[in-house]
Amino acid sequence: MTHITHPFATLALCAVTMIFWFSGFIAVAVAIGAALYCVGICGVFAAAAAFGAFLWVIFLVDTIFAGIAAFGGHSSTHDMGSTQMAAA
Repeated sequence: MTHITHPFATLALCAVTMIFWFSGFIAVAVAIGAALYCVGICGVFAAAAAFGAFLWVIFLVDTIFAGIAAFGGHSSTHDMGSTQMAAA
């Protein structure tokens, strides 16, 4: 199977995106906590922080899958297929 990108480049891009997304939603959460006078709009910011945390978990899972792919997690099935064909 051919790859469009190098697996380590994909892993690096996912990891950087995950780190920036984490810092972004933490910054929004801190801004909500530091607001002394919050009238009306705080619910929107709280929802944005919660949605950002949920999306960060998705980026975390994506980074884990990219790490598995980059470090050869898929090679065992490829080797098993070639072993079965050699045995036949």
